[in-house]
Amino acid sequence: MNIKRYLILTGAAALLLLSCDKPEPVVGPDVPSKDETPEDSVEVEQVRGPFDNEIGKTLSPWAEGCLDIHAINSGRGECTFFIMPDGTTLCCDAGEITKEGSEKAGDHPRVDQKPNANTRPYVTYATYITHFLPEKVNYMDYMLMTHFHNDHFGTPVDASYTQVTRAGLTWGQSGIMALYDMVPFDKMIDRAYSPNDTKYEFVAQTGKNYSSGYGQYADFIYWARSAKGLKVERAKLGSTSQIKLVNDPSAYPDFVVEVNAVNGYVKGETQEDTKQIAENGTSISFLMSYGNFDYLTSGDGGTNTVIGAPLAHAINKKIEAMKAHHHFAWDTMSEEIMKIYQPKVVVSQSFYDHQPDMGHDWRCYGSSYELSTSHEFQNAWKAYGEEGDKNWYFTNIHPKVAEMYPSEVIKMKSRNGHVVIRVKEGGDEFYVYVLDDNDFEYKVLQIDGPFTCHAE
Repeated sequence: MNIKRYLILTGAAALLLLSCDKPEPVVGPDVPSKDETPEDSVEVEQVRGPFDNEIGKTLSPWAEGCLDIHAINSGRGECTFFIMPDGTTLCCDAGEITKEGSEKAGDHPRVDQKPNANTRPYVTYATYITHFLPEKVNYMDYMLMTHFHNDHFGTPVDASYTQVTRAGLTWGQSGIMALYDMVPFDKMIDRAYSPNDTKYEFVAQTGKNYSSGYGQYADFIYWARSAKGLKVERAKLGSTSQIKLVNDPSAYPDFVVEVNAVNGYVKGETQEDTKQIAENGTSISFLMSYGNFDYLTSGDGGTNTVIGAPLAHAINKKIEAMKAHHHFAWDTMSEEIMKIYQPKVVVSQSFYDHQPDMGHDWRCYGSSYELSTSHEFQNAWKAYGEEGDKNWYFTNIHPKVAEMYPSEVIKMKSRNGHVVIRVKEGGDEFYVYVLDDNDFEYKVLQIDGPFTCHAE
């Protein structure tokens, strides 16, 4: 383990020892930039290009002109890290399901936590992001939280997690809140922020079944704005300037990120009333385009929400890659939307035994249960193209799924590991890499590509 990774992990351990009755902690352990690591402490390796990769070797660094999309696997939530062509960085979600709870009634069995049971998910995210950040950079430009569910922003209210008190405000060291201490970000984008609503009452007005910890998230945001100057914005529907290149935008005029859904509204569609829709349906969705390459991520806004089908019809074109809606759970990746998108690559960050939906498990609807018969995976698979057109990658597959549906599981391109999409300069071709998630070495397990992008 090199010096930088050691400092990150020890910094995280120090944060976990803090308690509310101690003096206000020092904010954010220093995250050393790559040029601060002593030369004699690391192995000397020949510089490799972004596509000079081999099985068994650590994935080569991002290079200017490329677009990197990293699905980081902790087994406890979603987290996707982007490095844009000019080095602008974005993290979408940093989920952390409660440490305990898999034994409670109605909760589905989980996959193993990665890289091990003792490493908190936010530490896994921070260590991974720091490893792949561009040279001499130790922060991120953007953090975006799609919606208020624990597996997307963390669990700030949990007795087993350290509670941090700063300036009289308290929140749990979990998910996005804890990630900020290890890898700070310059701007936070969520679905609800308003300077006139510091308690985030908008969340309760527009969603239901949201996570109870949003109040502590509100305290974190208030502190970070006041003490650290964090910029915070509500996602702006239809905006192509809210997330933009910040280093050299003129060099990549064909790169754009468009917010195409938020709070139940879809660009170009009319919703009569979005109050009290399910929290999943409030998810922020954005389309990232680079030349002929298009990548879609929509949080948990699948077909079983108010935005899934309207969003597909609003985008109305083939795309190269997407994050699976709602971890590929029940009725989220319907034939209707898959016939429109026809993605060459789908990445699903799954961590329960009903993800992807194979129609074998009981589904919870309020206080009752009923058997799903959707077989979402099979329906989506049949929706378009030949087998070679569909490359579906899963960060995790529960052993129960693999045992019960071997003929379906064999269709999956990967069933465990971090998944990286790396797009060549100009956006005409891309590769997919699967990385070992059992340690912090990020060695390549699988290389697929090149994939040719759809012509506009």
